[in-house]
Amino acid sequence: MGQIIAQKEKDEVLTSLLSVLDTLMKALDVAWEKRNQMQRDRLSLLISQTAEAIDALSVRHKSLAH
Repeated sequence: MGQIIAQKEKDEVLTSLLSVLDTLMKALDVAWEKRNQMQRDRLSLLISQTAEAIDALSVRHKSLAH
């Protein structure tokens, strides 16, 4: 039972991170339209860090599923 709850919480975290990534990508589009290099650089870093977190969680998620 505890593993099911933990799995559900991990799924919720992964879903939330994917939503954050989507929002950051939209913000990056706006920064490109406004030609704001500083915002693009910061958003690119946040996107990279968020993607790394998603990858790390996905790898752990898959290894726990097997």
